[in-house]
Amino acid sequence: VGSEGMNHGWNAVYDGTNWYYIDVTWDDPVPDQGNQAQSTYFWKSEEAFFCDDAHKLSEQERLQMKEIIHRFF
Repeated sequence: VGSEGMNHGWNAVYDGTNWYYIDVTWDDPVPDQGNQAQSTYFWKSEEAFFCDDAHKLSEQERLQMKEIIHRFF
């Protein structure tokens, strides 16, 4: 999934039943957190992933994402 406005992308993963979102970039280890990887944006439902406005899609991008999901799954 990509956001032109954010110039950033993340993954949408289907487990056979539900869709989950993963952003490994934003969960990278950072020195000020003891070099430990985070799981803030790992395997989150759509509601949980987008709830804090850290990831933003335009309405057009959101519709495109939904169209792709419905077309193939």
